[in-house]
Amino acid sequence: MPHTSITEKVNISVRDILRPSLLLAVLYIATGKIGLELAVPPGYATMIWPPSGIAVGMFLVYGWRLWPGILIGSFLLNSYVGGAFETPSLFFDVHHIVPAATIAAGSTLQSLVSWLLADRLIGLPLNISRVRQVSFLFFLCGPLACIIAASVGTATLYKFNLIGMGDIGGNWLSWWSGDVFGILVFTPLIILSPLGAREKLRWKGSIISSLPFLAILTIILPLGLSFYVWKITSEKAYAESSVEFNSLVQDNENALMSRMMSYSHALSGGLAFFQNVPSLTRETWNNYASSIALRDNYPGINGIGVIYPVESGNLKTFVDSARKDGAPDFNIRQEINSETNYLIKYIYPEENNEAAIGLNIAFEKNRKDAADISRDTAKPTITRKIILVQDKKKSPGFLLMYPIYDPSFRRATIEQRRDAFRGWIYAPFVASKFFESLTEGQERFFQLRIYDGQTEDPKNLIYSSKNEGAFSTHPSFRVVKTIDVMQQKWLAVWESTKTYDRREASDEPLIVLIWGLSFTFMFTVLLIVFSVRRLTTLELIVRDRAYLIPTLVFLMTFGGAFCLYKVVRDKEETYIAYALESQAESMASIISVDSREILLAMRRMGDRWTDSNRTSISLWRDDAKNYVEDFFSLNAVAWVDETYHIRNIFPLSGYERQVGLSIADSREKQKMLFEITKKSKEHVSVPIQLLNGEIGFSVYVPIRKDNKNDGFIV
Repeated sequence: MPHTSITEKVNISVRDILRPSLLLAVLYIATGKIGLELAVPPGYATMIWPPSGIAVGMFLVYGWRLWPGILIGSFLLNSYVGGAFETPSLFFDVHHIVPAATIAAGSTLQSLVSWLLADRLIGLPLNISRVRQVSFLFFLCGPLACIIAASVGTATLYKFNLIGMGDIGGNWLSWWSGDVFGILVFTPLIILSPLGAREKLRWKGSIISSLPFLAILTIILPLGLSFYVWKITSEKAYAESSVEFNSLVQDNENALMSRMMSYSHALSGGLAFFQNVPSLTRETWNNYASSIALRDNYPGINGIGVIYPVESGNLKTFVDSARKDGAPDFNIRQEINSETNYLIKYIYPEENNEAAIGLNIAFEKNRKDAADISRDTAKPTITRKIILVQDKKKSPGFLLMYPIYDPSFRRATIEQRRDAFRGWIYAPFVASKFFESLTEGQERFFQLRIYDGQTEDPKNLIYSSKNEGAFSTHPSFRVVKTIDVMQQKWLAVWESTKTYDRREASDEPLIVLIWGLSFTFMFTVLLIVFSVRRLTTLELIVRDRAYLIPTLVFLMTFGGAFCLYKVVRDKEETYIAYALESQAESMASIISVDSREILLAMRRMGDRWTDSNRTSISLWRDDAKNYVEDFFSLNAVAWVDETYHIRNIFPLSGYERQVGLSIADSREKQKMLFEITKKSKEHVSVPIQLLNGEIGFSVYVPIRKDNKNDGFIV
């Protein structure tokens, strides 16, 4: 088999090398820029790298001496991509120049190896007699040789800290596949183009003539259109999935804020109880706290308690008082040398919280800072990330504190608030339990991470829902937000799981691309057939079956169109089903969260009424006002007495005529109210028409006084 060699002495002028080398450099840069434009989300990896195919094609046509063209073109292109041309100083920066030069050397070596393998194992100019040789040529120049540039490029990026260890595999595969695809598509175009010598390719001994530039242009146009439509379709599919993912994220964020607000209401209920009882004792506090049913209604809360500020001179008196109040072993934990101490006196349940009883939370900065902020602002406040003393697993957590003031004092300024200050109602949280199952899609469709502060620092990680089986090292969708929570800032990171990525993956862009490339390939075959100048060549290709190629083109076109229609239709039906399922889950989650929060709020209101032997009207109205303002779907709150008559309602505006009316306006209604009282459990009505004409429902919470029926909160 005849072939040339690198050491062969050929009398070639500098002009014969310089012109095609410059052409190759220009084509490398131009097509490389086009290749970069074809990058699609989420990773913006380039599916096809045209310069690789053009470089190999030019080598097969002109020979290995064009290597300066690849080296220069690749170096300039990679310098541009790396930002070396942004300012003159960067162009001489070793961190920009060395990576670009190394990657260019790898690309040049890859093309040299491709040429050498083709020359040694097949022979140049190409003389092909069997289809198997075409496959072998593609294997040598494509999958085999392309290992070089991908390996050199990826290693260079890793060496200069441009990618991490976890990105090496995906980066290498994208690089390799892009080069292989580029060689598959563009190398044949260069070989069939008018560039180079007339005798570049033989089929069974007969010369395959080059296609004119016009013919090459008619091939490039549908080829470029195919890639353009593929890019547009990919971006459209990604944008649609991104909107869906953002909707899941928003629902999850709303659920998080709603849960935090609900837990804040639980502490405000404790505040109302604290201010309503004549003298708070361990027994009365435990009785109240047990009625809230923390574990059932507030996942993540480790307990609910009371913290008192105690001056150093009063510590002994405070300890003696606590011991007489049902805690004979009460001692101060974490004593500090300070005038003011913040001591936990009560917490329910006491089991599993023994380590917190008597704790001076001023011993640690995050706890003390949050306590001081809450006291001075009169707002509920959470601490920064802490480790709860009672948590044996030592997992991250935080405290939520609600300030207590003497209601007879003014609280307009910080000084006035400090004078009126009496302590905090507080709750310790285990983060893993608090953030668990906020919405249905959590862990299934996305992973949630919460960081203390505004940076994604592993040291500040509060919570991670990372499920190893579903976790994706390269999620297709990612949302990062800084959220304000009770006077602290958290960084929340949502990343899609493999399940979500697979569900949202669209076959439509790939189908469009395959269809476009198939059409281009068939069109190219027809051009080759009709451009063959020698009849004998045509006879060698189709022999006595001149109808074969047109028929094959027609069948592939028709079959491809039918398959495209079938797959797109099935994919559309699947997508609609997924979209409906996702929207249904989102709506169900919103309804579940909103309804649950309102029910819990009404239950707390009823518990306070019962525990206080009827809440004072002023305190009841304050509670009702807060709930109506906090819950958008809550129209009004009413107190109905034991005779089923409305005695108080908030807001009064628009409901003036309802005061004094009986809600037991039928025998069925009387029976329903009697059953609610008998069961002593809240009840949700069937859908009814509200006074404003809208459809809604009522919640009935039975209340008691002196252990007797006292009516309902409605």
